[in-house]
Amino acid sequence: MTVEKIKAYIDLTRIQFFFVWPLLFLSGLFLSFFQYGGFDWLLVGKAATIALLGFEAGFVLNDYVDRDLDARDIEHDKLTNYWRTFGRKPLASRLIPAMNALILIVVLASVSAALVLTLPSPHSYWILIIMLYSYAVEVFYQIKRENKVSPSHN
Repeated sequence: MTVEKIKAYIDLTRIQFFFVWPLLFLSGLFLSFFQYGGFDWLLVGKAATIALLGFEAGFVLNDYVDRDLDARDIEHDKLTNYWRTFGRKPLASRLIPAMNALILIVVLASVSAALVLTLPSPHSYWILIIMLYSYAVEVFYQIKRENKVSPSHN
């Protein structure tokens, strides 16, 4: 894999925020430790991995659904390094094929979902439902937004 491809995947996943998503997810878990029997490193590790992979899948999903609209954006050079470390939208600029992004979404979300299913029931099912709902809402929002921006692109 070339340096340019690695940079493209960094921009696609927004990996610079890798620590944020587990922190958000773990805050709820840490609140539950008192109620459900105390601290557990294995559970913390699982939850952090679920959050990281699940949120990364969401970022890639966002770009995947939005790739055609992003490709029509004429201000590609105006991206901030905050969200895109190397200032690119890799799917819109065709640095990463859409099929590769789709495979990445499926792999990240599947591993995350498999880890969710190792959590105690019924909590695992609720988390899985929330995860699936979140991805569905992301797709719905992006499609509605794209139709609003370019109504002739139905």
